[in-house]
Amino acid sequence: MTNPVPRTTYVPADVRLANLVRIVHELREAGALSRSEVARRVGVSLPTAHRLVSDLAGLDLVGEESVPADGTRLGRPPVVYRFRDDAAVLVGMDVGNETTRIAVTALSGRVIASQAMTTESIGTDLAGALAGKVTELLASTPGPVRELAGAGAGIASAVDGGGILRDPPLHKQWNGLPLRDLLADRLGCDVLVAQDDHLSPIAESSDQGTVPGAASVLVLEIGRGIGVGLTIDGVPVPGSRHRFGRIAGWPVLSLAGQPGTLGEFLVTSGLVAQYREAGGSREVTDGAGLASVARRGDERAREVFGWAGEQIGDVVTRLFQLCDPEAVVIGGGMARAYDLLEPAMASGLPLDADLKVARSVLGEQAVVTGAVLTAGTFVEGWLHRQLARA
Repeated sequence: MTNPVPRTTYVPADVRLANLVRIVHELREAGALSRSEVARRVGVSLPTAHRLVSDLAGLDLVGEESVPADGTRLGRPPVVYRFRDDAAVLVGMDVGNETTRIAVTALSGRVIASQAMTTESIGTDLAGALAGKVTELLASTPGPVRELAGAGAGIASAVDGGGILRDPPLHKQWNGLPLRDLLADRLGCDVLVAQDDHLSPIAESSDQGTVPGAASVLVLEIGRGIGVGLTIDGVPVPGSRHRFGRIAGWPVLSLAGQPGTLGEFLVTSGLVAQYREAGGSREVTDGAGLASVARRGDERAREVFGWAGEQIGDVVTRLFQLCDPEAVVIGGGMARAYDLLEPAMASGLPLDADLKVARSVLGEQAVVTGAVLTAGTFVEGWLHRQLARA
């Protein structure tokens, strides 16, 4: 006689936790529900729904409000319950080559506080500086300091599977830094750290992005650095060594025919240098200044942007042939000069391709937005831990 297969027995505590989870899910989906609607959707009795909702209110996960009277019903207005999107907060961080941005949001993604600073001002203690800024932002928000449900960080560096920074192009002092573990320890929550380019397409395919709902999105980020990110069904493609999209070393010829790389010539500092080498006479120090003089009719600046548009068109074509995305988004600081780049860029794109190419609507907020969305993936685990205490 064979031994029977063991069966899992659900004790009342298991059922209660499962019902609490279902109620939170229904409230987050519906926005507001009465006790009777909670009972019907979850499949419990009205007294049970009342007890469970009261438990959730005791954890500050649910708030109660009265529906305004509209004259269509007699008696007291019904009471409804909402999931509190301020029950905890999320943090998104974008540590770029030049600028670092931090955003604190409610669980819904609504921004509560944000700050930008120069990355150079951070110093060598990256984790300590970021955690300190997050603490300052949390303290600046109205009401009591709320618990962190999760954090996401995009870094201008390759990041391995263990959340360790590998070969930052500019900030060499951070090479080998176990940033994920350091941030998790300092912030006291789950943390995901990724190459910044890998977070941009998450944001661009979201409801806030340039191509909401697109199944596969490739983002070409160009600013002080250059890189590519790709998502398929909202999931980033990191590569086996988490280095997908590091195209700075791709060879290219400058406007003057000099051999070099995309990371030398197509980034903003490279364009400014080419402007000067071409005989540009205006006092230009960055990409914004170069775009400004080009729009005012400076021929040398317009030549540089024409060259840049051709190179971007070539890069997009090669990436399209390799990755076959549904859409390509041009992001980073160079997106602000899209009007100067687009004519030459469009002439180099494959005419027979069913491909959407667009300027980012998020611009330089794409990485921090993607970081917040990534942090949101930790909310479910945080909620389970809160509900297990009920």
